[in-house]
Amino acid sequence: MIVLIPARDEAEALRSTLPLIRAAVRPFDQIHVVADHCKDATAAVARDGGVQVHVRSGAGPTGKGQAIRWWLDQTREESTAEQVILILDADTIPGPRLTEALERRLEGNAALQARVEPIMQTDSPSARIAAFSEFVEQRISDQVRTLLGWPVRLRGTGMAFRRSILEKAAVSLRTCVEDLELTLLLASWRVPIRAVQEAVVYDPKPEDASAAIRQRARWMKGQVQVLREYPFLILRLLAAGPWAWSLLGSGLIKPKTLVIPIKAIGVPLFWTASAAIPPLQLLAIACMASLALDLLVLAAGICLASNRRLVLGALLRLPSYLLLWTRSFLMAARSGEQWLRVRSPVASDALADFAAFD
Repeated sequence: MIVLIPARDEAEALRSTLPLIRAAVRPFDQIHVVADHCKDATAAVARDGGVQVHVRSGAGPTGKGQAIRWWLDQTREESTAEQVILILDADTIPGPRLTEALERRLEGNAALQARVEPIMQTDSPSARIAAFSEFVEQRISDQVRTLLGWPVRLRGTGMAFRRSILEKAAVSLRTCVEDLELTLLLASWRVPIRAVQEAVVYDPKPEDASAAIRQRARWMKGQVQVLREYPFLILRLLAAGPWAWSLLGSGLIKPKTLVIPIKAIGVPLFWTASAAIPPLQLLAIACMASLALDLLVLAAGICLASNRRLVLGALLRLPSYLLLWTRSFLMAARSGEQWLRVRSPVASDALADFAAFD
């Protein structure tokens, strides 16, 4: 298996995570780092870490998707279509036997998504709400999708593909949210995307409000780009039925924690307006059913959470979370950067928990 790490100015993160990545993968797995138009020592740190380094410079668009496409072009002659490629972010820490667990589940041309567990570097309510939202999405919603045989969305890190599938999709990547693009492209080709709960990667959450805003700005900017670049593909998926609606909702509706209050406001509004416009009554009923399902999933998530008190306390501070997303929207509107990502190394005390990985 190839472990591919696209990176832009990630020297500090790689200095922390590369030893853990090397310790977690199998001896015959290869680790490749793409240093994409870096201004820091990303390439040097990667070389010192004993991995293969590919330096991308010069003219041309930047961004994680473009870095992946460029790497595929650079390595095509020495590769095979059946090669398995696992994509990790530079600050991701793999769980034990990650590559083994993924390769065991990769059948045919399916894509796989490892479970992404957050590393909390702050105790802020916004960080807890974000972590809880991911917990509910992966531990409940994705589990239900799996039981129904529906695909799950890709999450940017912990994604595994056959090289032939990734090459086919990579030629189309052109936004700053390559995971969402890959999800939509694979879904339109009916390539299964399966969640592998036993394969785990650990992803550090932003350590302060500024980093959280930057991260969410990238998501929002990317969603607008995807809506602009793939309108017909999205329309085709909307016509494909419930499995596609579920996938589109998972990838395009953010922030999910604020969807419930929005739907709660929408139900009485649509119902009242239906007196003048009768068809809106059906919309109100659909909104009500969707709201009931969301509340059921939310309640299940709270029951399953190991820190219910902290989660409930954070949920009571939703207005501050809405403010954070508002500031993210403003940043997304004015930023032209494709690598709009958080660039902070994982805190040393958080890394201590992973030092004993076999």
